[in-house]
Amino acid sequence: MGGLKCKMCGSNLDIDDSITVCKCEKCGTSQTVPDIEDDKELKLFERAGRLRFNCDFDKAAGIYNTITDSYPEEAEGYWGLILCKYGIEYADNASGKKVPVCHRISYDSVMDDEDFELVMENSDSESRAIFREEAKIIEENRKKYIQIAESEQPYDIYISYRAKDDNGDKTAVSEIAGHLYNKLTSARYRVFLSEAALKGKKQSDCEPYIYSALNSANVMLALGTSYDDYNNVWVKNEWNRYLEIAEKNKNKCLIPCYKDVDEYDIPKEFAGLKVCQLGNDDTFNNIMAEIADVVKQESVNQPAPEPEKAEPAEEIELEEIEIIEPVDINKLLDEGFSAISDKNWKKANKLFFHVLDEEPDNSKAYWGQLLVQQECTNAREMADNLYLQVIGNTSDNTYELEIRDRRQEIKDKYPVANLLSEEEYANLFDVHFNYQSGVENTKSAIAANNEHYILSDNELFKRAKQNADDEVAAGIEEFVANVNRHLDEILKNVTEQEQQEIEAARQQETAYFSKLEDAFKKADDMANANLSNSEAEYQKDHDSWEYERDNLEEARQQWVKDVEEKQKEHDEWLAVNGAAIEEWNAKKKEYNDNKQKLEYELKRLQEDKGFIEGFMAGAKAAKKDKEIMNVRIELSRLALPKEPIMPKEPVIPPEPALRREPEKPDYDIMIGRNDVLDTFRSLMA
Repeated sequence: MGGLKCKMCGSNLDIDDSITVCKCEKCGTSQTVPDIEDDKELKLFERAGRLRFNCDFDKAAGIYNTITDSYPEEAEGYWGLILCKYGIEYADNASGKKVPVCHRISYDSVMDDEDFELVMENSDSESRAIFREEAKIIEENRKKYIQIAESEQPYDIYISYRAKDDNGDKTAVSEIAGHLYNKLTSARYRVFLSEAALKGKKQSDCEPYIYSALNSANVMLALGTSYDDYNNVWVKNEWNRYLEIAEKNKNKCLIPCYKDVDEYDIPKEFAGLKVCQLGNDDTFNNIMAEIADVVKQESVNQPAPEPEKAEPAEEIELEEIEIIEPVDINKLLDEGFSAISDKNWKKANKLFFHVLDEEPDNSKAYWGQLLVQQECTNAREMADNLYLQVIGNTSDNTYELEIRDRRQEIKDKYPVANLLSEEEYANLFDVHFNYQSGVENTKSAIAANNEHYILSDNELFKRAKQNADDEVAAGIEEFVANVNRHLDEILKNVTEQEQQEIEAARQQETAYFSKLEDAFKKADDMANANLSNSEAEYQKDHDSWEYERDNLEEARQQWVKDVEEKQKEHDEWLAVNGAAIEEWNAKKKEYNDNKQKLEYELKRLQEDKGFIEGFMAGAKAAKKDKEIMNVRIELSRLALPKEPIMPKEPVIPPEPALRREPEKPDYDIMIGRNDVLDTFRSLMA
């Protein structure tokens, strides 16, 4: 079997068909191999193995999923998914042996993974032992990495970037990363930058530190200046994993930050995310504004570990933020809200930041930043946008309509129902009519909103509310009132919809029981008609029998007279034709006797001839032939005398007898039970 490569070193494997375990001649590692059924499966394993060997685990996992769908009994496909899930790359240890290195650790045990269970289920005893040993090594590494990860200090921000290009040279984006790192750490954020955090560590030892940072950081800045920056295997591994974490934890945020990148070169996974353009005057301010809304302020105020300083940026186009000298606060606020009216969000945000530089507790500035964050011009518009978040995850529940038990009522009304078995009759009423309703979920969403308001966790909302003056308090009150108004309208609408759904279900119930009663009525009418016809036929037959019974004696007397008359006719007939009959019988007897005698003689002569032909001369045989011929002539001359033509012999009539009294059929026969039930079932089909 050609085409398969060693999972550890990538060398070609020389293996025979139908084996499940082999040894690599180059690295000496014993390993399992798939039982290839066709060229398609071989090509899939080749492609998946090549991707996994290049640490492109996401694409490799996609191929392994195709393999498990097409070849569900192939254990090697499920094992490939395990290797991709835990990011397994094989490297040489101190003794030169290939051992698994994890690039994607997880809190989930390998031994409990459902794909590993399918590996065990679909492998033979020899390959199963190797799979288990490999899994134990991966599990031990996972546990060790988790311990390291849990001992690490948490981060606020994770900077994801490509440090070096394919030639090993430092990339342009790495300079931007270093510049941002220095800026953010100066602002007392805890920032993960691989160049600083992983300094001095081997690549095979980096995973627990990366894993810890990915899980603790509330923001990832995904930097890029080209297609290759975002699609580098290790960079893609970072932002892909972070997106998976953010999908489960809505408090985490990935912010793509790019410069000179064509829209077609931006990963499709970034669609819908807020982005920051690098290389303009507001770059750092915009990034800081986005981070401030996600990273909790209290974490920023905690002492941060002394950061490893990245190399200072040289010849970089990023400009320092331009500081506007303090001016009239009210003027800045007016300009900020005017910019909001024009939907110039960046300008407004910048102005509100200036206000907060002067007055950190200014509620109007926080309220303005909240409007900017939500991209709304006023409280009503923000309410119109945000109330949907309260019921955004609600869905309709399925409820079962309560149905009145009508079993006894219908059985009393239609006797034919008693013909059905208890089970079959009960099944007719085992019907369910469902309706959809979002009332309970909507009420729960509203109650949850009342208990924990929609913006309760929003830092800008909390600060605006905490220091609100009359104007801001009025805006908040208007906002809350509008959200509640929207929710009340939704509850009213879903309640009306529920009533319509219930009414539709009731109509279905009415239609079903109308059909059921109609079927029973038709079956009952058919049974009654059959019963009426059967009783009429029986009565007619019984009346006939009673008539025969009542007239039997008279019939017998008439029969005696008829017998005497026929006997007299018979005697007269016999007197006239008796002599002719006797003469005919005598001639017939004589004919039969002669025929029997000649046939016997013919048979004897034929037997004698057969005996003579065996050992005597031909003359004697010829004599026998002559004798046989004479007998046959005599037989041919025999003729049965012509039977005399006589009048028909009188027939004595049979004695009259009363037939058996007809019995009334049982009820099932009279109503045609089977036909009635078949009719009912066809009507309900």
